[in-house]
Amino acid sequence: MSDVQIAWLVIGGAGLAGVVCLWRLLKNTRWGLLPWLAITVSLAFFVVPVPVPNHPEQLAPAFVVAIFEMFFQIDGQPQASLRVLGLTLSMTALLTVIVYYFAQGRRREKPAKDKPPHKPEAKPEVSPKA
Repeated sequence: MSDVQIAWLVIGGAGLAGVVCLWRLLKNTRWGLLPWLAITVSLAFFVVPVPVPNHPEQLAPAFVVAIFEMFFQIDGQPQASLRVLGLTLSMTALLTVIVYYFAQGRRREKPAKDKPPHKPEAKPEVSPKA
């Protein structure tokens, strides 16, 4: 196994560990969509790859390339990695919202067509005692 493969396994494992911790933290909340958005977007943040500038045959996580290019290179070019990261996170959030609302619609119980709708029972009127 090469060094690059080991590095990606470590990054993927760390991303999954972070997602599991986030899930355990947010699983009992009643916020609906927010935990799912946090989990999917954070996983995508850690694992989306971009080519390394000046070494296009090598891929690295987009957030690592952006940080390195922004802060540690004199003539850094973080725009490409930030663009890929922003587009990926936006698409991940949009897909999460669509899947969440589709799943919510499928989860709602639909009344059967052959059954009449449920009517509440009439309560007997109680006459006031005079």
